Amino acid sequence: MTSLIENSLIRLRESASLSRRTAIGTGAGTALALSLRKAAHAELYEPLVATVVLNGKTYVYREDRGRYLGDFDSAIGKFTQGCIKTEVSGSPLTVFFRPDRSSPRAEVVFELGRLFSGTPENLGAYQVTIARADQVLASLNVPAHY
Repeated sequence: MTSLIENSLIRLRESASLSRRTAIGTGAGTALALSLRKAAHAELYEPLVATVVLNGKTYVYREDRGRYLGDFDSAIGKFTQGCIKTEVSGSPLTVFFRPDRSSPRAEVVFELGRLFSGTPENLGAYQVTIARADQVLASLNVPAHY
């Protein structure tokens, strides 16, 4: 998978002028490689689930139902991390699942608000549980979210 992306980038660098055909082929190849990388991670690890209880309502965010935004490659940290954005109707939170591509480690980021919609406001206390399959990885009470 990586070699397909690397070969595409090398082809782009070596070409002084980029034809439409090369650009389309490179884009399709890169999209396929990213899709394969995401699928390979999904097969290795059960999806993460974040459950938020806010004002007596329960909102469930599932990594496998989110929108894949692509990967981040860190040359310094020598890791690749995916980014899956999830939103649940009626909840003011957006949850991003950021799984490492080569290990079960993942970050879960809770963002308050939606860009260009809703009224900006702070959020009171809520509870969060993060799980993978039947294993609870974290459970915490958030006193406030600004």
